Amino acid sequence: MQDDLDGGCAEETLQFSWGGKEYLIDLSSSHARQLRQALCAPSDEALRAYAVAGRRVAPRARRGHRRGSS
Repeated sequence: MQDDLDGGCAEETLQFSWGGKEYLIDLSSSHARQLRQALCAPSDEALRAYAVAGRRVAPRARRGHRRGSS
């Protein structure tokens, strides 16, 4: 697996939410630790690099009745 920030070796995939959007990102242990620290004291600047490098997670489909003809 490749680290999405620097192209190095990634050890884990993390999912996080920022700005109302969900992201997945592959990171080395060092970058994963930095992301966890940024999430503990979130700031737009600290999380922006991870959101740019991460992959958006598609929103879940809503369940329920569809409107229209049947």
